[in-house]
Amino acid sequence: MLRPRADAAFLLPGQRSLAPALAVTLATALCSPFAARADEVQASPPAPQAPAEGTQPPAPDEGQPQQAPMPAEAPAPADAPAEAAAPPSPEATPAAEATPAAEAPPPPKDTLELGIGAGTLSNGYGSASSLNARYIHEPAPGNTTYFEGVLLREFGATGLIASVGHVHEIASDWILSGFATLGGNSGGDTDVAPRIRLDASLGRKLLADRTLVATVGVGHDSFSEGHADQYFTFGLAWYGIPDIVLEGGLRLNRSDPGSVSGTRYNVAATFQRPGNDQVVVRAEWGNEAYQAIGTGQSLVDFRSQLAAASWRHHTGPDRGFIVGAETYSNPSYRRFSITASIFRNF
Repeated sequence: MLRPRADAAFLLPGQRSLAPALAVTLATALCSPFAARADEVQASPPAPQAPAEGTQPPAPDEGQPQQAPMPAEAPAPADAPAEAAAPPSPEATPAAEATPAAEAPPPPKDTLELGIGAGTLSNGYGSASSLNARYIHEPAPGNTTYFEGVLLREFGATGLIASVGHVHEIASDWILSGFATLGGNSGGDTDVAPRIRLDASLGRKLLADRTLVATVGVGHDSFSEGHADQYFTFGLAWYGIPDIVLEGGLRLNRSDPGSVSGTRYNVAATFQRPGNDQVVVRAEWGNEAYQAIGTGQSLVDFRSQLAAASWRHHTGPDRGFIVGAETYSNPSYRRFSITASIFRNF
């Protein structure tokens, strides 16, 4: 797909935690620079990070809008630095009392991702392409900031998108996130980038072991062609199984002009091998309210489906790559896209 999304429940490729980006969630995010049109669940703030007390949280990786927490989905969404080996326990190693183990170096706090994408559309709609750059900054645990730029081409038009977001953990139980996006379009008569998009979400860790995270979000976007959306999102993320995150959510959308409503559902699963690999699979389905598909053409109140998968792999302690594929279909056309990114932790 070719739109950076605002959905609030999917992991962004650069997110440091296994949680998706529910806004992100992210971005966001996770995930790819290609995204569903404006009325599909969009790349939103990354989903909250895994609970830390009394549970075995997923290994950190992505850098969600973290998507942080977790961007890069990620944020952010989405992707984690290699984990340092734990020092031997004094009880298990008597010699440790005489020779204290050296402290493990702190994990990387920043991540840079650079990616490309390419897609094909059926029924004579041509091809699509994208370039994206994402920087994830984590100045302190529980605080992650995302910066992202995307250049994309679809339906004969070119769009440029710039976004910034922040995810903040409050008192270890609440996660607050906000994202702002500005975009511009050139060539053709179709907006492939929103003029402005604003997203905010609030997450809460539940259950005695804090392995369930519930998130609610609201958002607004508008396009220079006169189309605008207001939407509400709700998502759940469960961390009860080590190195696995299961998610589900919905998005209620109202599109103007015409006050057309649409409801979409999403599910996702993240599987991680600590310090090395992360695989994310996700699906979306339901009604979209509006989608511009070319000069003087638009779709209104229609059903669509989407399925996607991505693989994040560390080739070294501080670097690696992300590859992904996605398929999307509606009554007018089908789209298949692939993405590839490289990342470096600092």
